[in-house]
Amino acid sequence: MPKTTKLHKVPPHNQEAEQGVLGSLLLEKDAIVKIADFLKPEHFYDSRNAVIYQAVVDLFLNGIPVDLLTLIDYLKKKKLLKRAGGRAYITKVVSKVPTAAHVVEYAKIVKENAVKRGLISAASFITDVAFNSSETIAEILNKAQQKLFEVSVEGVDKGFVHVRDLLEEVYEEAANVSDNPEGILGLPSGFKDLDALLGGFQKSDLIIVAARPSIGKTSLALDFVRHAAINLKKKVAIFSLEMSKTQLIQRLLAMESGVSFWNIRIGQFSDEEYAKISDAMGVLSE
Repeated sequence: MPKTTKLHKVPPHNQEAEQGVLGSLLLEKDAIVKIADFLKPEHFYDSRNAVIYQAVVDLFLNGIPVDLLTLIDYLKKKKLLKRAGGRAYITKVVSKVPTAAHVVEYAKIVKENAVKRGLISAASFITDVAFNSSETIAEILNKAQQKLFEVSVEGVDKGFVHVRDLLEEVYEEAANVSDNPEGILGLPSGFKDLDALLGGFQKSDLIIVAARPSIGKTSLALDFVRHAAINLKKKVAIFSLEMSKTQLIQRLLAMESGVSFWNIRIGQFSDEEYAKISDAMGVLSE
């Protein structure tokens, strides 16, 4: 039988887009400002292009105008001209781009292909770990999730936002306060004095409840959760490293029913308390 040759796929990349980015940067000295916040040298597939892009960034950060002459001079001083493809390659890159108007679009294509390569690399890593690792399934899953998380973060657009757009967003949120029955911008905590201090729980805020052990931190946090879920009809998730899910539900049940937490825990309550627990269970299950 004739031998079959296994063809290896070339990783996703776009040489024209990579050269388009570099050509644009050499045509317009301020073009780097439009893409430097999200495009990195490691996003380039061609190592020559990565070296050139890093050199352009270095020149910009040092306040040196970027053009063909300054770039080649910089690369020669750093002994990187050969790694960058030489003078002929750099000149060829510049000649391929008539205008720098599309530099952002070129840069996005380069970044997207880099993220795709990252996904392929992550998939290969996960496959290798799953086949060859002697670790527990929990450890393998943790490594896989971490690898995918790194790629997903890289793919998030973290570019600049114009202050005009932010002002409009803040104004609209402030205008909507009048529609909130609590009269605050954030999510009400259920405690009016606390809401008066914080303005409710604001988006993107990290709220830390700190106190000595057994003071009631967990109970307070669960009361925030209960108020948001039951009274405000919000979806809430609880992550706890301190209590089991059973203990957390027992506490919530005690709060909602008014029956002692200890009585619920040991399963001793009167008929009247049983009725209260039944009603509370109906509310909490919704």
